[in-house]
Amino acid sequence: MNRIIEQELTLRPLKQSDTAALFSITSQEKATRYMRFNTHTCLQDATVLIQEYEDGQYAFAVVKRMSGKFLGYVVMKPGE
Repeated sequence: MNRIIEQELTLRPLKQSDTAALFSITSQEKATRYMRFNTHTCLQDATVLIQEYEDGQYAFAVVKRMSGKFLGYVVMKPGE
């Protein structure tokens, strides 16, 4: 999967090294209220989620282009 690069943000494939940053979001009940999964309670939950996304989903880390700082993630499902 290729990177998508814009002026300020980059979307790149979500990877296992993003586990801690992803967990910082998915462990917040407010952030996961409308997600398909429950609020994560441990790093392993985020690890498993990334593994699921690596199996063909379109999951991207949203990072600042210049610093590489993880800002969030987005998952897209292709239309039929």
